[in-house]
This record gives sequence, structure tokens and C-alpha cells, in this order.
Amino acid sequence: MQIVKAEPGKTRVGWIGTGVMGRWMCQHLISKGYSATVFNRTKAKAQPLLDAGAVYADSPKAVAERSDVVFAIVGFPPDVREVFLGTTGALAGSRPGTVVVDMTTSEPSLAAEIYQAAKAKGVAALDAPTWARRMPASRSCLVVTPLWSRRSSRSSSAWARRSFTKARPGRGSTPRW
Repeated sequence: MQIVKAEPGKTRVGWIGTGVMGRWMCQHLISKGYSATVFNRTKAKAQPLLDAGAVYADSPKAVAERSDVVFAIVGFPPDVREVFLGTTGALAGSRPGTVVVDMTTSEPSLAAEIYQAAKAKGVAALDAPTWARRMPASRSCLVVTPLWSRRSSRSSSAWARRSFTKARPGRGSTPRW
């Protein structure tokens, strides 16, 4: 499956998880001209993004239904499982050609499971854990370890200064260089 180039004003971005990291990452995309649909379990945490022009969705599924690329950065592996694989998860709302990106530092086996479930639907699943905290996120100084080609990793430049490419699903969550 070929991943299309993300372009401001054309590519519809979905964002799941608008806490300490996700809020800033999504805000940088909005400031670069991307339209965004967002979801967070606590809607109030999404308010700065709504004020910046994002649209709120009631579930990860609804985010995916309105997006070409869906990013998620949530707390722990059970949260990742729910937002991607649950009945109201992003894969339930994805259509062939959608790209889903898990930016949570999670379990390699879960990344592989999400990849396989997405592949079965004609959806591209990228494992791209992010290593940093609030300050680097607000300053676009994150380190992202994506599972994608070097060419498509350029799309992370809105929030990341460094990006490393890994070879297969789950390798982004494996702390080996």
C-alpha cells in the first residue's frame, strides 16, 4: 500500500488523545494548515484545539470516519487497544486507504496486532512512538521512531526534529537502535 503525501488544506487529520503531548502535536498541525477532528476521553482537554478550529468527535471511530490520517497518543497499552481495536475504535471507522498512526510508547506485540488488523481492512498502520514530554512537544522538538519509509517520515516535520525509521511492526516500540 502506498502512503499518500500529507498536504495542508487537503489531508484531513484525526487526533485521538489531546493531553500533555497530543494537544501540542495536533496544535502544530493545525497551525500548519491541516484541518483536524479530535477525540479525548475528557472533552475539556481538547478545548484549546477546538478554539484553534478543530472539530470534536464522540469516539475514535467517528474521528476515523472523518479523517485521511488518524494519529493517537494515549496513556497505556489497554488505552491503545481500545482506541484502535475496540468496537468504537479507529479501525472500526477506517476505510481502505486510511492511515492510522500510533504515537504511544507501547507494546511491540500490540503494534503488530494493530498492523495486522489494519492490513486486513486495507488500512496502513504505522507504529511511531514519541519520546519526550510537554516542553519538547510545545516547541516541536520531539523524537519520533516511525515504522514507515524515509520518504513518508518527512510528514512528521511539523512537530519532530528527529525521526528514525524501523523495519517492521512493533520495532518502533522496541528501544534498540
